Amino acid sequence: MKIGLYTDAPKHNFALMRIARYHRDLGDEVILTPALPSECDLTYGSWLYSVRIQCDIQGGPAFDPCVRLGDEFDVRPDYSIYPNLTASVGYTWPFCPNDCGFCVVPNQANPKRHRSIWDFHEERFREIDLLNNNTFSDPRWMDTFQEIWDADLTVIDQGGYDIRLLTEAKVEALNKTRFSGVLHFAWDDFDDYNEIVPLLPLVKAVKADKYVYVLVGYPDPYLKDEDLMRCQILAEHGLDPFIMIYNRITGKNAPPSMVLMNRYHRMVNRVFTWRNPRGMKPPAPDFEYAWNHYSSHKKEAVSENLEFPEDQLAEPSEGAVQ
Repeated sequence: MKIGLYTDAPKHNFALMRIARYHRDLGDEVILTPALPSECDLTYGSWLYSVRIQCDIQGGPAFDPCVRLGDEFDVRPDYSIYPNLTASVGYTWPFCPNDCGFCVVPNQANPKRHRSIWDFHEERFREIDLLNNNTFSDPRWMDTFQEIWDADLTVIDQGGYDIRLLTEAKVEALNKTRFSGVLHFAWDDFDDYNEIVPLLPLVKAVKADKYVYVLVGYPDPYLKDEDLMRCQILAEHGLDPFIMIYNRITGKNAPPSMVLMNRYHRMVNRVFTWRNPRGMKPPAPDFEYAWNHYSSHKKEAVSENLEFPEDQLAEPSEGAVQ
């Protein structure tokens, strides 16, 4: 049989790597992104953002996050379909205990199953790309780190770390680990203030480069005062906030509320005027001052009240990835 694999994933797709191994073990010919689906006897599509081609068997967050591979596909990944990969790819813990309404992971019914890195790691690689959704919720998280240290690997971590689960022991493990790229933490909801703020010194103690994601536009699709407050608190703890807009819309189709969030996104993530808004040395972060100063220099008028009337609020785009 000739098997065709399709995805919109920009780098690699772990599900397709396992599908490829399963079919090659059966003696099938496997092709990644064949020119025409009709050339194949069977096609698979794994879609992260949008379904681009209709395939015989499909899955992924953009199609249906509840679709899971059968037990027959519980095999080592086939790296040959991505010959330019420089790192092993896989999960040691796909589960996440959080039930965040903005996230697709709770709908995936991922198992509470710990795996060894040796279920997917190949010794020729010196880096390991961990796809875990919440590593520190794994009761055996230390086993993962120990295997990484024993193999002397550099970690590329896609999933980030839950601030609410941080301890001194976990910070010590992070500091003992060699990372490639920036580590990600998150403060998604201001209501988590009492859980998160006391642990921010632990985040600060992590030596690797790091961001703290700040979700805005959820559940209410407009910028709020508490969004500035979260960034202010993070900056006062010596941490860099990174704005993530829920169901972001750019360009001419963006309603006024989204335009305002996009402007705030730019100020925090790219312009960094908040670092030293008054030209003071040393810098004295002041998000309210920086935001008022930055937004006043834009062409569009900015309301002093950050909330907008309901008829100007952005509706979540249909089928958007959450």
